[in-house]
Amino acid sequence: MKYEKLFSVNYFHEYYSSGKFRGVRQVLDGNTKSLLKSYGIVLRDFDSGFSLLYRESENGSSLLKNIKSPLRFCFFLIAKDTSFYNYSDISTALNEPYWLTNLGAEEQQLHKGDYLAGGEQVVLVSSVLDIKNHLNAVGSDSDISIKNLYGEVFHQRGWASIDQAEFNLFLKESGYLKISTQDQNYSFYYKPSGLKQCMAVLNIVIEPGSGGKHHFDTIKGTDYTINIASRATTWKYNLIHRDDGKYAEFKVYSGKNEVPLNDVQDKIMVTGEKAYYIETTAPIQLQERYERHMELEMVKIEAGRNVKKRMNLPTPDVNKVRMQAEQGEIRAYSEMYIYF
Repeated sequence: MKYEKLFSVNYFHEYYSSGKFRGVRQVLDGNTKSLLKSYGIVLRDFDSGFSLLYRESENGSSLLKNIKSPLRFCFFLIAKDTSFYNYSDISTALNEPYWLTNLGAEEQQLHKGDYLAGGEQVVLVSSVLDIKNHLNAVGSDSDISIKNLYGEVFHQRGWASIDQAEFNLFLKESGYLKISTQDQNYSFYYKPSGLKQCMAVLNIVIEPGSGGKHHFDTIKGTDYTINIASRATTWKYNLIHRDDGKYAEFKVYSGKNEVPLNDVQDKIMVTGEKAYYIETTAPIQLQERYERHMELEMVKIEAGRNVKKRMNLPTPDVNKVRMQAEQGEIRAYSEMYIYF
């Protein structure tokens, strides 16, 4: 008897120099825990992901080869780093994680587009009452269609005719539900009690039979990937000067390239100190390490002459990224303070 890799899931993040992301832990739902026990599957964590290992006999057989119905493995992905949402270009909407599955996925990548942010989001719910509250604009006599992960129809009539106890059981067993009205589609996922700060829900499905895209022989050994993009922020600098001098002609450089800035503003800090306020025009992607540091060039105006000065500028602290709503969109910025 030996163990072979059923599949692995690898996390990558654009922010980190190595590309690997070590800040995720997995929470398994009750059904997945039962599957691991029933089929003798072992979960092994590694530094930037995890693997499932299955038992294979000496003749190469496995219980997974002879399944009669689909097996759905569910993993709730939780960010361990409290600053994760600051430096990650993903939605910060509470209770609406991304939904990932190998069904319909492009090869080994589990999300559409290059990064996680391009994927579908689901609303986490614990009961049919949560769903009704979310769809409070849908009338009780309106026709709706309720389907599970595999497209199987549970209900295709009005809200009023739904048996709530039966629906709650279906929700818990199915995990993922798609509800369609005449003009709108909604996606929900069953939320186990105590689940917090979930960034994504991952479903890996093994289908019965042979030769299919998601059959055991096709899936075994697959290395799935999840890619997360780095957030871009505008960089704001408060240049607080301790002398009574006058400064002008502010320029910021990244290496030899000048960084476009908004108009420089005079500012009085809450301490009463005078400052110049500058901000980059375009957002800059946050990185663990920067190839080039920012430099500030300015001119001090003195009697009879101008003196050019240059200094290094700090890079943002990802613990202090701020979000600001502008015209219905969220803009991220990093604000820094410099005394000279």
